[in-house]
Amino acid sequence: MSKKITQLQTATDITASDFIQVVDIEDGGMAPSGTNKKISAQILGNYLPVISTGSTTSRSLKDRFADTVNVKDFGAKGDGVTDDTAAIQAAIDNRYSLRGGTVFLPVGKYLITQIIVPQRVVLVGEASAFVNQYSNLTNAPQGSVLFQKAGTNADAVIVRIRAINNAGTLQEEGIGGNITDVRHCGGLRNIIVWGNRSQNANPENVNLNSSGNGISVQGSRYVILESVIAAYCANNGVVCISYNYGNGDISCNNQMFSKVTAISNGQNGFSISGGDSSFSQLQAGYNAGSGFLITFGASSFTGCYAWNNFANGFYFLGSPSVGNTIFTGCFAYDNTSNGFKIGDSGYITLNGCNSYTNGRPNGGSVTPISTEKCNYRVTSSAYGVSIIGCKSNDLGAGSAYSDYGFYIDNSTNKILFDSNYSSGSNVNNYYIADTGKSFLHFLNPVGTEPSNSVHPGFLCSSMIKMGDNSISDYRYLSAIDGVASESSGVLSVSRSHVAFTPSGSLNITDISADNLGDALYPNVILRNASSLNTFTLVHGNSKIRCPGATNYAIAPFEAVLIRGVNNPPTIWQVVK
Repeated sequence: MSKKITQLQTATDITASDFIQVVDIEDGGMAPSGTNKKISAQILGNYLPVISTGSTTSRSLKDRFADTVNVKDFGAKGDGVTDDTAAIQAAIDNRYSLRGGTVFLPVGKYLITQIIVPQRVVLVGEASAFVNQYSNLTNAPQGSVLFQKAGTNADAVIVRIRAINNAGTLQEEGIGGNITDVRHCGGLRNIIVWGNRSQNANPENVNLNSSGNGISVQGSRYVILESVIAAYCANNGVVCISYNYGNGDISCNNQMFSKVTAISNGQNGFSISGGDSSFSQLQAGYNAGSGFLITFGASSFTGCYAWNNFANGFYFLGSPSVGNTIFTGCFAYDNTSNGFKIGDSGYITLNGCNSYTNGRPNGGSVTPISTEKCNYRVTSSAYGVSIIGCKSNDLGAGSAYSDYGFYIDNSTNKILFDSNYSSGSNVNNYYIADTGKSFLHFLNPVGTEPSNSVHPGFLCSSMIKMGDNSISDYRYLSAIDGVASESSGVLSVSRSHVAFTPSGSLNITDISADNLGDALYPNVILRNASSLNTFTLVHGNSKIRCPGATNYAIAPFEAVLIRGVNNPPTIWQVVK
């Protein structure tokens, strides 16, 4: 309820601290006693003392408000109509001139062309959200939104060191001081960057902005992206690239991204290069390229997801000059091509990852070939690869999309393949092109569903190395496609993967084979299906040749690879 001044209660206990000394805004002099002076409301408000709850020290409102710069204090409207680029950049530049701090972006739709975030400045919103990536409307982004104007055709947000090159020495532009390391230590939080590529939901449509990334991190270290969304950008949602400040390219290292989503972008969700970085809880979905295109090294990805992308979920090209990159507990599903693809170089570990129902059509213009519809795909040029405790499953959606669970085309370099599980793929759950180049280790069970008329659970088109360099505890018999029989020491086989159940401790002195296909030197995987009895392959140069010229015993549930050394095969070599 409002009151007149004459209705207010008279103060009876007044001290000196209750008064503000007034300065004449015209002459700046102090007001002598008994002299009437005038003061503006603005100046009076600036110097009003305030005490924070729980504090005992007063500060002026001017100092208190300077703690956080608000873009609206610099003229930004956030109405989706006014071009707020200059106002937001002015707020950022002001905070940079004070050697860094927070710039606050309240909830609103801020129309921009391009803004640049320099070192030590963090642009912080209140929230980042979107309605539905499949049915875009202009109102789809919600929260604190940087909405790029149509026709901009450039990166919406650039995160980069503000520097000048003074005769080969980098210096902080405008504020002085040499830059000895490109440590940015700024970035974005709680903001959505909307690239406005199109009103059409399909990410291949780029009729409003035909080029430009959402967030471009350039030649900087220790950049912070947290609770950020990059959506509907013409190119990539988030990129990390090198930048030349005048002394050669500087890469993006030591990044710290968490809870970042890249969705419905015209190329990849994330396209990142560099190394020595930590990424957690990243999401990439419904992008026209891959969810993640990675040329990183010596980094970690934890709890990241890639789904419904028009190419691969995760496409790792690696970085041959730096160390191992580890993916832990990451998921890839419903992507048009592969879930995880490991490409031209390596040094990568997949640990406890899940990949399923990849090879699924999502509306893109490219249809992959069968060997590019895999839950896990390792190319022949990949090296330094370890796949441990990972799962491939195509039954969750009620129908299989992927043709292969694990497709390991490792004919060039060795990999480590340990304790993985696969089921439900259309062609093969496991396809390993040359396991002579692999270190294979399967737990009990090997992890493939019982074989059926469609495909065997495990397929190898060439040598399987046994013993220390091969399959350990390979006990599950689902992939067997034949049964061997024995008579008078002669073992008869008619398939390339057979089980034999000895009735006692038998000695095998000869092997008879047929129906093994057209291979010049056929391979046969021979398993002991007995839980009690051991059988022995007896060494003899004219029939069976064993390593070390000594008899080879096959214990219960163990397997061995034998190879014909002539054609048709009458002499067999035991391959360890």
